[in-house]
Amino acid sequence: VLILLYEGAIQNIRGAIHAIESKDYQKKGVCVGKTHDILNELVNTLDFKVGGQIAVDLDRLYTFMIEQLVRANIENSVEKLKSI
Repeated sequence: VLILLYEGAIQNIRGAIHAIESKDYQKKGVCVGKTHDILNELVNTLDFKVGGQIAVDLDRLYTFMIEQLVRANIENSVEKLKSI
C-alpha cells in the first residue's frame, strides 16, 4: 500500500507539472489536491513508537513536501513541484 501511495503522489506531481506547463489550472488543482491527500495519509500512518527516528525523519520530509506543494500551487512553480 505504501508503494502505491508513493506512486500515486509521483503521478499526480507529474500531472500537476504538465498541467502548469499547458496552463490547465483546473487539472493542476486536482493533481495538487490528490497529492496533498496522499501526503496527509502518509503523515497520519506514521507510528512514532515503532518507527522511532525514522518516523521522525519521515514526518519532517512529508511536512517539507506539503509546504512545497502549497507554495507550488500558489506560485504555479514547476521547480517547487520537482523538489517534491
